[in-house]
Amino acid sequence: MGFKENLAELKSIDTLECIEIYNHEGKIGTIPNEEGKRGSLQVYANILGFQNGNITQEMAERGLEIFGEYVADETKNPGKHPNIAHLLNVTKKGERLDAIIKYK
Repeated sequence: MGFKENLAELKSIDTLECIEIYNHEGKIGTIPNEEGKRGSLQVYANILGFQNGNITQEMAERGLEIFGEYVADETKNPGKHPNIAHLLNVTKKGERLDAIIKYK
C-alpha cells in the first residue's frame, strides 16, 4: 500500500497541536497539525501510541513502512523529507529520538 492508503488505517490526530522531536543535542524539529504536515504528524503520533517517549527502533521501522514510497525519495534526495530522515537515523545510525506530543 502507498502512503495515503496507510494513513487511512491510522487513528485520527484531530486533538493534536504538534509533536516536538529531540535528539541528544536538543530539539531538532516540530511537526505541526497543519496542511502539508498532517501525514507526518499522524505517522509519528500513531507509532508513539499517542504517548510521549523514546522512538524505538521498532517504532521507527513501522513509521518508515507507513511512509511507503516517500522513503525512497528521501534516500535519493537527502533532506527533502526531514521527518523520514529522523526515522532513518534511528534505524541506520542508532540515534536516540524522544518525542513530546502537545494537545490542543
